[in-house]
Amino acid sequence: MSSGSVKQDPLEASDRGAALVMVMAVGMVLSMLMAILVVVSVNGARQASKDADWNAALAAAYAGVDEYQSRLSSDTSYYRFGNSAAPFSKESGSVLVAPSGSNANPAFGIGVTGTWGAVNGSGGRAQFRYEVDNSTYATSGRIRVRSTGKVGDVTRTVTADLKQQGFIDFLSFTDYEVQDPDIVGKPDKGCYKDPDTRTVLKYAWETRTASDCNEITFASGDVITGPVHSNDTIRTCGTRFEGTVTTANTKSPITVNGSGCAETKFTLAGYPTRSDGVIGMPATNSELKKETRSDLEDSDVPRPGCLYTGPTQFTFTANGTVTIKSPFTKMTRIGNAAASVGSAPDECGDITYVDAKEDILGLVGNNAVWVFNPLDSSKKPLLGKNRTINAAILSVAHTFQVQNYSQGGKRGDLTVLGAIAQKYRGPVGTTSAGSINNGYVKAYTYDERFKFKAPPKFLNPVTTTYGVTTWVESAAAFLANGAAR
Repeated sequence: MSSGSVKQDPLEASDRGAALVMVMAVGMVLSMLMAILVVVSVNGARQASKDADWNAALAAAYAGVDEYQSRLSSDTSYYRFGNSAAPFSKESGSVLVAPSGSNANPAFGIGVTGTWGAVNGSGGRAQFRYEVDNSTYATSGRIRVRSTGKVGDVTRTVTADLKQQGFIDFLSFTDYEVQDPDIVGKPDKGCYKDPDTRTVLKYAWETRTASDCNEITFASGDVITGPVHSNDTIRTCGTRFEGTVTTANTKSPITVNGSGCAETKFTLAGYPTRSDGVIGMPATNSELKKETRSDLEDSDVPRPGCLYTGPTQFTFTANGTVTIKSPFTKMTRIGNAAASVGSAPDECGDITYVDAKEDILGLVGNNAVWVFNPLDSSKKPLLGKNRTINAAILSVAHTFQVQNYSQGGKRGDLTVLGAIAQKYRGPVGTTSAGSINNGYVKAYTYDERFKFKAPPKFLNPVTTTYGVTTWVESAAAFLANGAAR
């Protein structure tokens, strides 16, 4: 066989060249697509991580506020602590001291070298620091906290207003729905936990065995416009409640409408309802005496008040001043715990309001707080009908009630704009078939400002928490490196 060559078809050679070019082009396109996908994936991962950090930083800021609240719950005087050099605290003029030793708090750090608090469970990745403004605490009971959360290189800041949850959260607060035993006499021993000595009353839901323990009933015609709470069982007779109604009563029914009474109206759905437990009254108002001491640190008593002894008359005038007459007062500001030294009465003098619309009044009595309602020798009223009181009123150990409430006929409306808290419910009138025949009809309205601030030095329950009244996010106060923004 002779050797030879095979002649190639020129069209076939052309097709092979075109196929090679196509394969190379497809390969290049695939390579480009792979590169694009890698870039997109990396950028997407970075953006996802950035978004996650952005959201987590805000959560860390909220966690800072929660952590500060927990410290306040453990120590109600914790409002005194902070870093006075922090921008937010410095601008507000807050008086703060730095906790030290075992009480040192890393969340009070500032600046690049300053410390941060760690969010529990984050392994230190999520952190926060906060600044405190307590400049209005003495006058309003309010604390402002600016908390900055940090995750990675992202920081976010929130500002929260905190206020103690206490008696002024309610238009009407009562420990026992009975008349004050010191005024009407002690009821039967079956009303007491210690029947032999009769010193500690039972709540109705604790099964008082006596048929009558001097219980008080909200009357027909009473209109209560605001939140109501009682540690006892609330008794009503065709009353109208236009706010939340809560009770510590653990048994059913949680409220009782009297026999033969019109139906009581609860205008808010879901009420009345049970609360989480009894809200404890302070033993006395003696804590207020400390607020008149001039010898304590500014961080403890930043604005000492005035102490008056014995009968004291306050006359509020239209020009925003109050004239005080207290003939038995020897010292209006005391210089020690024993009150053996102090300043003369004329050093306090009249009090001038800065803004009559913003100023609020708190009346705190250890004993009964009486509504003046004098009668002459014939038991005829010496004052006209209808009374109005604008104040937060607290009787720590006794009651709020009307003088001569059971005499003098119908006296009109007792209008209260504010809040009332009392150990024992005080009567303001007497009823027949649920309607007033002597004394006053209640026309109580809650002062909505008490949701956000309290009257100066107003007392709180023996156990209390701080609630957030407002939240707002602002520009981040610190960069991730700790420097102020």
